Amino acid sequence: MKSISVVIPLYNQRGSIEKTLSDLLSQTFDDFEIVVVDDASTDGSVSKASEVLSVGRVPWNLVRFPVNRGASEARNAGLDSATGETVFFLDGDDRIAPQTLCRLWETLKGTSSPLAFCGFRVCGESLEKGKTYSFSLPSASKSTPAPRLLRAFLGGKRYLNASNVLYSRSFLQANRIRFPRGCRFAEDREFIAKALFFAETAAVVPEALVSYVQHENQSTSRMARDPSKYAHEVGMYLRLRKFLAKNRAEPVLLRLVDSLELPGAVIRMATSAVRCGREEYFWKVVKSRRLRQIVSRGLGAWSLKPEVAFKAMLFSHGPKLLLSLYRRKALSP
Repeated sequence: MKSISVVIPLYNQRGSIEKTLSDLLSQTFDDFEIVVVDDASTDGSVSKASEVLSVGRVPWNLVRFPVNRGASEARNAGLDSATGETVFFLDGDDRIAPQTLCRLWETLKGTSSPLAFCGFRVCGESLEKGKTYSFSLPSASKSTPAPRLLRAFLGGKRYLNASNVLYSRSFLQANRIRFPRGCRFAEDREFIAKALFFAETAAVVPEALVSYVQHENQSTSRMARDPSKYAHEVGMYLRLRKFLAKNRAEPVLLRLVDSLELPGAVIRMATSAVRCGREEYFWKVVKSRRLRQIVSRGLGAWSLKPEVAFKAMLFSHGPKLLLSLYRRKALSP
């Protein structure tokens, strides 16, 4: 059994997968395997991945879908095929430092935590500029209480994402933690929140070792411009709230979902429609009784996040003003 299984969902990333795999093959840690899950790519991504991996010394496996099923199901298939003691998910355009797997593995094994995460950077394709996100610990500590992280996570502080966490595979299996089938946006948040809920502590590597690359054409892609993607986010938070309530989570977690995350997701669904010129979709969201009920809970978020409460107030009592505000944003360079 290898120490780590690296699972990579792959869909039409021929232009970036070579660099991602090269980063993996350059790791200072060598006790790992790579599982690539082809989500019915049509651009030659698989042949490029096979070409790179075939000249490396790391064992690898390829799982292929006949039709596109989305990143959630691709990651689940990779998890099913993994044989390592731990699992690390990596997207086909992410970049990682040479010491990433080593630092995560050694930090995890130095604690009793079922997961370890490192800092990350959000940057452009050149990797030269970017914003760093990391979690600081007292110098003598290697881990932090998972409930503390979960409260921060549901409060909008995303220290963990799809590609900077190493999980114990047996921990995921024991708690039946999977990516939500059919969810095509923000699916990693549900997975991470459930992992933090079941964990007592999380091991921390403070250095930013993973780079999340934002491509120049990403903001204008079809998916980025589609406001209906936020319906997946709303559905995700509704499922997560049901999960938290069923498992008798502390009330503050339910309040964070009710007052911040759910209203914020609905508001993003409405305002993103304005940004891409689909005002009819904006009004469809605003006039939905169920969605208005969700957003109304954000009116009590002034002490948590004033901007959410302000937008909830406009959504509920002044939608024309909210529309006008985002019209101007859509026209600004």
